[in-house]
Amino acid sequence: MPVDGDRFGFWTSSTSGKAKRLKNNPAVEITPCNQRGAVSAGAVTTAGTAELVTSGPEFDAVQAAVKAKYGFQVPMSKFFNTIGAKFKGRDQPYGDTVVVITPQR
Repeated sequence: MPVDGDRFGFWTSSTSGKAKRLKNNPAVEITPCNQRGAVSAGAVTTAGTAELVTSGPEFDAVQAAVKAKYGFQVPMSKFFNTIGAKFKGRDQPYGDTVVVITPQR
């Protein structure tokens, strides 16, 4: 979801492997793809930096953009996340961390 300028973001759980890896190494590679992760032929990969955000205007902007884009799917996803976490015997927060990506130019 757009944050400002070229920056964009998405949300994840603070306990996800993705968040843990980005905390240790914020360097990322960005490649355009479809919803299923299939990269288009000729797509260009760009280096970037990831920042984990847990509150503030960037957090709010990404949260609002995701909810606006996905609508009713957000509470459904949260419900299934909660059920899955209970069966696995762990508490996994839902969307409590936003990852803001800044591409290098």
